Amino acid sequence: MPVSTPGHWGTLERTSRSLSLNGPSSHIAAPAAVVACSDVCRRSLIEVGDAGSPPDAPQQTNSKPVLVLLLIVNLYFDSSAALWQQAYKDDRLNYCGTECEPLIQIVEREGGELPKACKDAHPSLFQRPNIEVEEETAENCGKHGDQVTEEPHCPWKLQRKVFDPAKKKYGAWKAKAQTFTVGVALFIEAVFGIAVYYSLNYFVGGYEQLRMCFDMRRMARFIPVGTMFGFSSVCAFLAQRALQPGSYALYAQSGIVIVPIMWRIIFWKPLSVVTWFHIAFIAMGIVMYRMSESDINIACDGEGLFWVLFKVLAAGLASILAEMMLKNQTDVPFIVQVSYILPIKAFSCLLTVFLLPPHGWKSRPGGPLHDWTFFTLLVLIHSLGDTVMSSVIAKTFDSVVKAICGVVGIIFPTWTVSYALGWEKKVDLSNPADQLKVTGGILVVVASLAYVFGRADAAKLDEALKDKQLAEERVAGMQGIEMAQTS
Repeated sequence: MPVSTPGHWGTLERTSRSLSLNGPSSHIAAPAAVVACSDVCRRSLIEVGDAGSPPDAPQQTNSKPVLVLLLIVNLYFDSSAALWQQAYKDDRLNYCGTECEPLIQIVEREGGELPKACKDAHPSLFQRPNIEVEEETAENCGKHGDQVTEEPHCPWKLQRKVFDPAKKKYGAWKAKAQTFTVGVALFIEAVFGIAVYYSLNYFVGGYEQLRMCFDMRRMARFIPVGTMFGFSSVCAFLAQRALQPGSYALYAQSGIVIVPIMWRIIFWKPLSVVTWFHIAFIAMGIVMYRMSESDINIACDGEGLFWVLFKVLAAGLASILAEMMLKNQTDVPFIVQVSYILPIKAFSCLLTVFLLPPHGWKSRPGGPLHDWTFFTLLVLIHSLGDTVMSSVIAKTFDSVVKAICGVVGIIFPTWTVSYALGWEKKVDLSNPADQLKVTGGILVVVASLAYVFGRADAAKLDEALKDKQLAEERVAGMQGIEMAQTS
């Protein structure tokens, strides 16, 4: 959830301020890509900024209680979309009506697991031993894909592993929630954002500024950025759907180091030895956490990690492109730049509906809006709220504070809420697997914090050295002028 998704201010604000040295455009570049992005994109842009630039000077506010309140609200929204996705899945499984009766009969005949909501209506299925089925192992899982059975009006489906179709060897049926099409949902969210920012441009600058939003030549320059931001948002949502909130939050933390590494490779900037140690410890913690998931159903399901990887890579590439482009876009207000990116993001999100499996929305009641519930709206509202809070925090605090909030958010509210509601398996410290899981999680959190603080100190040192060099150049120049005047 934490995942997310899935929406940057630190880097863009920093880029904007650096541009202000050359002209009156310090307010321009900041949030262009940010508002168009999901949680993952925002974090990635902050990570790029931490890798290559000094921390921002925080904006002053009136009172400390307001600052504390902003941080608390940001911690909530930073992980809320993934948490509400889990709540959405639980709500879909909390049903056992007559529409699902054919699926229940399949489990009675062939064995499997039904949602807990069916326990009262079919207690015998929970009391008798399960019908014997082929055991799932690390050697046979995922070789022949999954078999799915569903009913049009049932909010959940049955899914099982196919081990050997020729010999009719299958795993046990498991109930899985029927979910909305991510690309359609994010497209609608982006369209709403477009309407908001067109209205804001008209309110701020009148018809002239609104007309700037439809400059096709300028908008075309943002096509790569908007496309990658849209794709990363979809990947973030798909990763949140496949993983538990706590696992998603921890695996997504890999972006805090992968993105700066990409930035360093492209721009040929070396990483310090200490930074490499931080990266190694974070990677080690993630591997330990993954190894601790001894449940074969978790270990064999690589879908979540697949989408996390693509989310991080897509967001990293988008962040680098934004970093390069925004330095050249100094003559357009930032809310106009947002209006350039949002339509591209909306189109790319819609395009993923047809490019990613199952290549179109499902043939279920509701068409493109199939399986939408009140929880779907909550997921999208919180995703949009995360974007808004990203802008507020980036304008109020520096990027280091924002990055720290992202790391702390893994513990609270993500892990705290997940364990409290039973979304994560209870930890038994006498179990070696759980000991490995706790150690890996702590290692990731501590190493991430060390990385953030280390990058902040390194950025301050670089800035001090640049100031010293600039001062020396000025002194040398003044001495040269004095010598020329004397001669």
